[in-house]
Amino acid sequence: LADASSDVAQVSAAREALNAEGIVPLVIAPTGGVLAGDDGAGVPVQRTYLTARSTEFDAVIVAGAGKPA
Repeated sequence: LADASSDVAQVSAAREALNAEGIVPLVIAPTGGVLAGDDGAGVPVQRTYLTARSTEFDAVIVAGAGKPA
């Protein structure tokens, strides 16, 4: 689970680590498209808060925010 305040670099790193272990991660955010980071990098969003179904998931990771401004 992520939103605009999430650290996109951490979300991306988590996705890569899970993929390396053969796990299929899905990024869930308030809206579809790409979750953009401050550095211009982005992570594709596979589900929105409204379209995600609990039966699709075995586990959930909640992405934290970056450092306060």
